[in-house]
Amino acid sequence: MPERIINRFWKEGIIPTLNQSDEPLVIPQMNDIGLGNRVAVSIRKDHEVLGYIWVLESGRTLTEEGLFDLKFAASKAKNQLLQLNIHKKKEETLREWSAEAELPMHTFAYAPIKR
Repeated sequence: MPERIINRFWKEGIIPTLNQSDEPLVIPQMNDIGLGNRVAVSIRKDHEVLGYIWVLESGRTLTEEGLFDLKFAASKAKNQLLQLNIHKKKEETLREWSAEAELPMHTFAYAPIKR
């Protein structure tokens, strides 16, 4: 997303509202920056925001059921983002070990430890 749009979202209180709520936020169009109506919801783990889902309302408005589904999708996306972050951290650790040992990355492999 362009910086000017992100700045506008901060100025209008959209990002702070998303950061403080689990509920979908209806965002009216902003013609002056070329944005149509949209709905956004934060993807959260406890009080930490992991990301956002943005839905463009083109030609129709989300119903109450659609807003509920969006909130449900955010809860499911949380697990995917957490798994992705775990995988990225493992790769980062392996890269650091590889660099320290001056070995090529493919020398290392990892597997989950079953307990």
